[in-house]
Amino acid sequence: MGISPYTKIEETYKEIEWYNKIYRTKTGIRWGIALKGDPTIIGSCGFLSMNQAHFRAEIGYELHKDFWRRGIVSEAMAAIIQYGFEKMKVNRIEALVEPENTASLLLLESFNFTREGLLCEYEYGAGKFDDLYMYALLMRDYKNFI
Repeated sequence: MGISPYTKIEETYKEIEWYNKIYRTKTGIRWGIALKGDPTIIGSCGFLSMNQAHFRAEIGYELHKDFWRRGIVSEAMAAIIQYGFEKMKVNRIEALVEPENTASLLLLESFNFTREGLLCEYEYGAGKFDDLYMYALLMRDYKNFI
């Protein structure tokens, strides 16, 4: 959703460079997703657009389609959300999701995220403008959820 698969190894290196940059500049943090006992990276997850002055960050994740609907991202999300609220001390975790991505919509709602609205043609990716739903989870709702 929203991004085209990489076709060259250089594209992957560029992505890893970006992960390193957002970590150095404290605007994001990203972790690889791997199956237990296998070092192969099958996805990534973490935060971007971190804004320390306003105590918020945007959560994101992607997973190779061969591993969809196995609970892998759900397990990662639980750890990421906990890290955001308890270690990073954010008050708000946001998520932007394409309306067609029903699996992500259901996942966010299962973690008590609230749909706040539709951002029309908010991002450009894969040759088109995408509408995105804005979801958010606030610290007060997280405390009531755990």
